[in-house]
Amino acid sequence: IIDQRTRAYPGIHRIWNGSTPEVRINKAEYVEKLISSSRHIEKSTMYKFLSAWLGQGLLTSKDDRWFQHRRLITPTFHFNILDGFCEVFAEHGQLLVEKLSERVSARGKQPINVYPFITKAALDIICETAMGVKVNAQTSGLDNPYVAAVYDLSALIQYRVVRPWLHPDFIWNRSRAGQQYHRALAEVHGYSGKVIRERRAELKQRPADAGEVEELEDGRKRRLAFLDMLLRSTEQSNLLSDDDVREEVDTFMFE
Repeated sequence: IIDQRTRAYPGIHRIWNGSTPEVRINKAEYVEKLISSSRHIEKSTMYKFLSAWLGQGLLTSKDDRWFQHRRLITPTFHFNILDGFCEVFAEHGQLLVEKLSERVSARGKQPINVYPFITKAALDIICETAMGVKVNAQTSGLDNPYVAAVYDLSALIQYRVVRPWLHPDFIWNRSRAGQQYHRALAEVHGYSGKVIRERRAELKQRPADAGEVEELEDGRKRRLAFLDMLLRSTEQSNLLSDDDVREEVDTFMFE
């Protein structure tokens, strides 16, 4: 139905999602106006299903909170910082190629589903660049509780979105899927919260003039991650609590 409406009314049109009117935009110049606006930053009602996981991170926040957090986070995405993670991309990209090669060899000329391979590689890369930790999603897969919980959260949110009877929190929280969601949520929040506390404690021990590459006791080197940059940029101002930082890290992981 949405595809038919888009073809019939190119550019911009309205549809009804139950009793809720939705305006759909299909022209790049219209989209540009919207996403470049610093005024129209409030997301659709569907984003409420992310609030338990992401809290008031940059993706879901609005008004003054959005501007304040954006101002704090923007410097952590400087090109020179991102450029330093090329080794991480290369390492996990090479492992992805090896995993795909193994599957192709085993399947012969049969088609394979590359989606699970790519999502695990992406999770490895995001965890290392965002939190500075290795979750080894490509090698351990769902044996890692954090990796399994992230997959569960993503699947359960999609499951809820397409089932209107599960939209009310009262029903969702009492459903089997809702209870599974909250168990996965506790695992994800517990893990990211633990990493934040550990990294904050470690950063307090680092010299103020230390560079962006940290040498570990075993001689290996670790580059400061998004989390480290965020903690360091807010160290003086104390504008972000541990919960605020966790919400931004979880948002980065989700996106």
